[in-house]
Amino acid sequence: MTHLFSRRAFLLMFCCIWLVCAFPLLAQDTPTPAPVDEPTSIPEKTSEPVQMLFGSGPFTLSSPTHGLADLTSYRATLILSFEGTRGGQPEHWSHTYVMLATQTPAVHQLTIDTADDPASQVFKLQTIDTIYERTAGTTCVASGIEQDGAQTGILEPAGLLDSVIGADEAGTENINGVDANHYTFDERAHGAAGIAKSIGEIWVAAEGDYLVRYKLENTGGVEYFGGDLEGKLTWLYDLTDVNQPLVINLPADCGIGIVNVPVLPDAVDVLRASGLTTYTTTTNLADATAFYQEQFLALGAKSSFEPALTDTSALLEFTQGDQLTSVIIATQDGITTVIVAVVSTAPPTVSNVNQGTVPNTNQAGTQNSGVCSVSTATGANQRGGPGTNFALVGKLAAGTIAPVIGQATSSDGKVWWQVSESAWVRSDVVIQVGNCDSVPVVK
Repeated sequence: MTHLFSRRAFLLMFCCIWLVCAFPLLAQDTPTPAPVDEPTSIPEKTSEPVQMLFGSGPFTLSSPTHGLADLTSYRATLILSFEGTRGGQPEHWSHTYVMLATQTPAVHQLTIDTADDPASQVFKLQTIDTIYERTAGTTCVASGIEQDGAQTGILEPAGLLDSVIGADEAGTENINGVDANHYTFDERAHGAAGIAKSIGEIWVAAEGDYLVRYKLENTGGVEYFGGDLEGKLTWLYDLTDVNQPLVINLPADCGIGIVNVPVLPDAVDVLRASGLTTYTTTTNLADATAFYQEQFLALGAKSSFEPALTDTSALLEFTQGDQLTSVIIATQDGITTVIVAVVSTAPPTVSNVNQGTVPNTNQAGTQNSGVCSVSTATGANQRGGPGTNFALVGKLAAGTIAPVIGQATSSDGKVWWQVSESAWVRSDVVIQVGNCDSVPVVK
């Protein structure tokens, strides 16, 4: 079909279409059509019409993500692959995007896998107040979502698909268990006329107008991909498990997520991570201890033991249901550091999402209130002996409470705490809690 626009309207539409289609692919480091040179000046307004040829059919898919927000659950899978050459040398790759989504609870999980490289997987899961992320070679990290801040959310695989203008009707079919209208299109329908050859098909739900399947093969050279690429770029998108029960598994190393524990009114440098809240305050030790006793007991928690108090530190522990919370408070030079560590005594949950089990080894809680222990808000290196000349053997994780079994002084005069048979931490990089006066000296 042919439409008439003014020159300015044509340029504005072309730029919008190009940005919608090309920007997500640029962000994924995939080959995309070479952009058209920008004009050096804005064309003068003219009533002279220009013609822009789109597809020949009556159907337009303006937003491939349309209707997804109205579904109670779904699984979206996009396989994006390239087969061709770069600089005359063979090149091929394939990325698979899988989105699992439920509306109640509001959870979206995205994984991105690269063929022949399982270690490069990207994992993201978003709940109403927490985002869990893990990239290749890293551990899972949870971060809170500010309720009053801008939140971009997780990229929908359908957001990587081109819009389609002028697709031809091709009948009706049942696709992935959904009655759908079938359409076909070529390079004209997605702005690639003259620079690529395209074979495309889309299936749109007859009820709900959401995209059920999308197939597109683009064959082109440097005019389309830019650089020195030539070959075929293929999109294959499928929407399945629509409005069906869906289980989303949170990996065990993702922990229990963000816990909205209370903080003192003058708290600064507040950090919330998986099961951990840390901050500093000018509130004195006694008042900070009283604050947490009052807050947790008011929430229905029970104190595991009487607070372990010294002149410079306090250790409190509370239980409530399946959660065990340790509060470490330490003061020095008028500044009080607070660490609140929450662990679960049962498999954790993100709303009603089924999750893996979180190991509860060497974590907060289950400590004798009279035993000398150490903790850290940011993590501390563990060495094989009392000194920096000993090899690194691990890391004391932030929020962990480790009982001290021995002490020693290194050649530079620093005191080191022994936290296991083969691990030591330096005393000035951790917080001591409990009675540490009688810790035996290790020769």
